[in-house]
This record gives sequence, C-alpha cells and structure tokens, in this order.
Amino acid sequence: MQTTSIATSVSDPELYTELLRPENCRFMFTSGGVFEADYRRVDLAHCRMQAGAETLPRICEGAICDGRHVLTIQLRPGPPLYVCGAEIGAEAVGMLGGLSREFCLRLAGPSQWASVSMARDDWAHFGTVLAGREPRFDAFRYVHAPDGAAVAKLRRTLCSAAQLAAETPELLTNPDVARRLDSSLIEAAIDCVVPLEDAKTLVGPREHARIIRQFIALVEQNAQGSLYLPEVCTALGVSARTFRQCCHDYFGIGPKRYLTLRRLYLAREALLNAKPGEDTVTSIATRCGFWELGRFSVAYHNLFDETPVATLRRKALPKAQAISPRGETPSAARVVAV
Repeated sequence: MQTTSIATSVSDPELYTELLRPENCRFMFTSGGVFEADYRRVDLAHCRMQAGAETLPRICEGAICDGRHVLTIQLRPGPPLYVCGAEIGAEAVGMLGGLSREFCLRLAGPSQWASVSMARDDWAHFGTVLAGREPRFDAFRYVHAPDGAAVAKLRRTLCSAAQLAAETPELLTNPDVARRLDSSLIEAAIDCVVPLEDAKTLVGPREHARIIRQFIALVEQNAQGSLYLPEVCTALGVSARTFRQCCHDYFGIGPKRYLTLRRLYLAREALLNAKPGEDTVTSIATRCGFWELGRFSVAYHNLFDETPVATLRRKALPKAQAISPRGETPSAARVVAV
C-alpha cells in the first residue's frame, strides 16, 4: 500500500468536516466563535492515524462502516473529550468497533486529539502475535491503563506521526521509515487494548446507548425536516427527563439545544444551495421551523459568524483558499500524497 499524508491548517469548518474520517459524519459546533484547526493524517500499510487541534466545542456522530476498529485519545490536557458519553481522560483511550459501530465524539472546548485504526483482521493478527490473544471490540469501552505507560506510549507515537506529516513528509517516501512507524503504531495500539483484565473497563449504559441509537435513526429518517421534543419522546417511547439525561451524557447539551442546532444547520445548507430568485431567508427559515426571524438571525449569526442574508448572497470560495498550512499562502496548501 502506498503511504499518504496530509498536513494542513483549516479555517473553514465545512472543509474541515470533509477532511475528517469516517466520512459522511454529522458534525455540529455547539457554540460560535473563530474556528481554526490543524489537521494531520498518515495512512500506512496497516495503521491509519489522524490528529486534530481545534478551537471550538463540537459534536461528531456517525458509524464505522469499513470494518475497522478505532482508538481515540487526548494529545494534550484540556477540556474533556467524550466518546459515547464517557469521558476520555489523560490516561484513557476510547475504543470503537465491534458491535458498537455507531459513535458520538464530543469535544467540550478547544482540544487536541488523535486516533488510530486498523482493519478487524489486523487487530486479531497482531494481538495474537504480540500479546497472545485477540483484542475484544465487542462493545464500546472506556479503558484506563494501569500505570498510564501504554497510553503515554501511544500518545508519543501518534505525536511523532503527526510531526512527520507536518514537518518532514518526504521521509514517509522511505519504505523503511514507513514500516517502522507502522510497526510502532501497531505495538502501541495493541499494548493499550489487549490486557483488559489488568485495566479498568466500563461498558456504557446499554439503555442510554439504545435510546441514542434510536434517536439518531429518527434524525436520519427526517434528514430534511424539523423535529421537536414532544414528538421525539413519543417516537422513542421515553420520558423527557430520561431523554434529556441521555443527550447530556452523549452530546453535552439538552435535546432542545441539539434539535435547534440541527435546524440551524439545515437552514445553512438550504441557504448555501438556494435557487436564485426562488428561495428567500424567510422561506428557508420558516421551512426549517423558525418563525421568529429576528431570533433566528441572531442565533444563526452567533453560530456561523455571518447573517443568513450574507450566506444566501455569498459565493463559496474555492476550497483550496480555505486551507493555509503553517502560515503559507492559501495557494500553497500542503496536501501531500507520497
């Protein structure tokens, strides 16, 4: 397999969401502000890693559909990182895969994170070769390494990979360098997940996980329509109190705020794809469930840093102009395939 790498700085949230894996995730910022992100990615023979440093809190929901298992960690101390409602601290990893393909990754504030993934068969093979048995990815787990050494090793290796992508990507053209990095990531990842009997493992509440899965399915079924709390609770067959607790555990916000953010994102998508001479801010806002246009405009501006009218009128910049690696000009965007 050919080794590839990406190292870029991004100020366009929509472009950033297109860079992240897995693809086609639902991505929402939970507050407005200036968005900046540094993104690093390296794809090797067995391991794929990505790392981000972001300035805004956000939610990312999706499913791992390509037969891979993923580990996620914090690279630097900061606001909490949550995976499926469980806080991933400095000496922990979030494990995703197996029966729990659906996930929700939440950043509570400016964060630096990284993840590494391998195909299911590679986890089984290298777990058996290096540790004597196959890792268990039968459910989401929050794992605390006994002395923190395993997580620290994984963190150092992921930081090294990110640094290579950003500073010396040409080294990754060397097969020996690529093989060594791949092997280092494999060893560090296996060390984190195989010795579960020596670690503190907490399986997330099954009932809350079921409710969130059903809620996400309901959102997908109504991709272009508005949803409101009473009808959601009716469809899920749960009380508002229970559903509210589930949302706070997974998303860090209440259901009303979540559904409002979703409608704001639907409105933005409609404004960006409006038909000239046919669609107006008023028609789009009301179609997305906003009838108080003044409040809609304020909420929209606070979240996206521009008015709905400005979104409707502006022409999207070429995507390359939104990328600026390490202070270079946009035209010198560094997206390296080696």
